Amino acid sequence: MSHRTILTGIDFTLVSTVCYRSPTINVYGKGNHELLRDIINELSASKSHFVMMGDFNYRYREWPPTFNDQTITVDALQFFNCLEDNSFTQHVNFCTRNDAILDLVISDEPNAVQSITDLGPFARLLAVIIAH
Repeated sequence: MSHRTILTGIDFTLVSTVCYRSPTINVYGKGNHELLRDIINELSASKSHFVMMGDFNYRYREWPPTFNDQTITVDALQFFNCLEDNSFTQHVNFCTRNDAILDLVISDEPNAVQSITDLGPFARLLAVIIAH
C-alpha cells in the first residue's frame, strides 16, 4: 500500500510516504480502510514531520468535504475525520480525476507544501501529475 522514505537533516527528520489504495475490494480485502487510518494515527504518534501523497481513491467533490454531500462514502468521511482528529493538512483543492479529488497530499504542517499545480493528465494514465 505504501512506501516510506526517511530524510534526515541537521535539525529535522521528514518521513515521505507514497500510497496507493485500490478501490477494488478483491485487491485489498477487508480492513483496508481501518489499516490506512491506523497508518495516519501512527504518523501522528511518531511526532515526525511527514508528507504522504498518492491515490487514495476516496471520492471528494471538494476539500474540505461538506457534510451535505450525499455522494461521500462512510469510509471517505472516516478518513477525512481521521486527518482532522490528528490536525493534519490535505493540500489538494482541485479535482484530480473527472469531478473528484482522489489524489491527496497530506502533511503534519500546514506550510509543509508551498503550492500544488495541476499539470494535467499524464499520457495514457488516468492520474493527474501534481507538482509542488
